[in-house]
Amino acid sequence: MNTNKALSLLSNNEKCKSNLKIKIVGIKKKQGQLCLSLFNCKQGFPNNVNKAIETCCIEVTDNQATINFSNLEYGSYAVAVFHDENNDGILNFNWLGIPIEGFGFSQNPHILKGIPKFEDSAVMVNDDHRNIEIKLKYIGLT
Repeated sequence: MNTNKALSLLSNNEKCKSNLKIKIVGIKKKQGQLCLSLFNCKQGFPNNVNKAIETCCIEVTDNQATINFSNLEYGSYAVAVFHDENNDGILNFNWLGIPIEGFGFSQNPHILKGIPKFEDSAVMVNDDHRNIEIKLKYIGLT
């Protein structure tokens, strides 16, 4: 096999990798944890963490936080995050079904009639580093 053909096959088989840095702002209380789920398709977004390609929770210590997902293949991704103020591992709702803990999504879509679709929250990751900011929303009545 000639060298040019071998290099061409190698480059076709290699996947470009990137880092997605997420800054979360608007944290109202310095307690609990932030839980994030990263999705690369609409299946499961945003509620089914079993369908997420990566998840993590970090302790809240300030009114903003930064999380990095690394070694991602180039493509579309959507992030769902919630402020688990009571550390129970779930997003809590009031008796009307409205979240009583903060939550947010990549692209910060308007929340008018329920949860956003993957397409409304997806960001393109196609460079070495991609930075996004998610602003938490607190809307529920306790």
